[in-house]
Amino acid sequence: TPVFQLNIPSGTVACGGFEILRGVEREYELKTMVRFLDGLRPLRTDSERYSGQLFAEVRMGPERTLAQPQSAGRFEVARVDSLGGTTIYRFAFRQLFALPDGSVFDLRLSNLEFRAVGDQSLDSPKIVDEEFLLSALQLSGGPFDDDFTSYTSCTLETLPLFRTTIDLEGGSHLELTERLQPLDLGLIDTGKASLIRAGVRLDGQEQVIGDYWSLVYTAAKHNLAPHYWVVLGTPVTLPTLATPVHAIAVIARDEVAIPVVTEAVQYLDKNFNVVASPQVVSYSRAPFNGSVEPIYRRGDVSVNGAVQINDAILVLRFLFGEGTHLQCEKAADANDDGNLNVTDAIAILEHLFNGAGPLSEPFERCGADPTVDSLACDEILSCRS
Repeated sequence: TPVFQLNIPSGTVACGGFEILRGVEREYELKTMVRFLDGLRPLRTDSERYSGQLFAEVRMGPERTLAQPQSAGRFEVARVDSLGGTTIYRFAFRQLFALPDGSVFDLRLSNLEFRAVGDQSLDSPKIVDEEFLLSALQLSGGPFDDDFTSYTSCTLETLPLFRTTIDLEGGSHLELTERLQPLDLGLIDTGKASLIRAGVRLDGQEQVIGDYWSLVYTAAKHNLAPHYWVVLGTPVTLPTLATPVHAIAVIARDEVAIPVVTEAVQYLDKNFNVVASPQVVSYSRAPFNGSVEPIYRRGDVSVNGAVQINDAILVLRFLFGEGTHLQCEKAADANDDGNLNVTDAIAILEHLFNGAGPLSEPFERCGADPTVDSLACDEILSCRS
């Protein structure tokens, strides 16, 4: 009865990936982020079934609704003996969560394999790192048996970048940056992909959105005919429209699809109804070699270039229901623990008035987040300049 180890680094999260042919609005509704419990998690083999914990938090949907665990999760162990004395142990884990509307969110991990001879493990602890999340993780979940989502890396940071550039009538401009697993018909039929950044200029007003919850990608098999949604951080009022633009839908050009798909852009209202279809003046898509990491300064919640008492006040207003929108949640995470709570406001005040020293990096100057977490951050223009 060997005991194996699953090594989960602090802040490890998995995000829902797209399912082929699922509508873009449904993809938006089913967006989910799963945060793992960190540390070394023992995987026992002395029983075929036993209770345990693997997930720290599950948030679902555009409102990032927190799902409450109904009970402890349950591990199941299957054992397969092979020639030569080696035994393969396959672990599965399942846990049910309750959503506020009364529905049940079912989360399942499967096919986690280890090998042993007798009581001696032949495998080192499996590390739930970026490579594991992208290539080995078999995690699925959803509120319905027939509408499950598969989970993968939130960043897909090892996959190639592509950028789509679109000029629209009236001088409006879109830049969509996605990560896409190149198609290899010998290995896969549909590569993993995600829209990770959108730059938008509407009527001279600019926004950069890099939030997982606000960017949607879906496509047909082989990643053909992708559709995107960009949900704006701040609705934009255009002089030609009576209704503010809350989101932008983009249908990508695809000359491989049958029939050929022509590019199109739509402006959507708060209910995601089409309110306008601006003319596309120019369109291009090509590999992209630039940087896409959002850069910011920790503690500069007001993004004015300095850490001041007002930054602590903004954190408290955000936490206690005054409707404050944070342009960069990562900047508000003053202690870099991957969560936003009152200790972040305290850390800023301790730094300002109690000689606590600098906050966690990036602090002395703007930079990228050195740790992985689920906090959002739009690009900070003052850092870019």
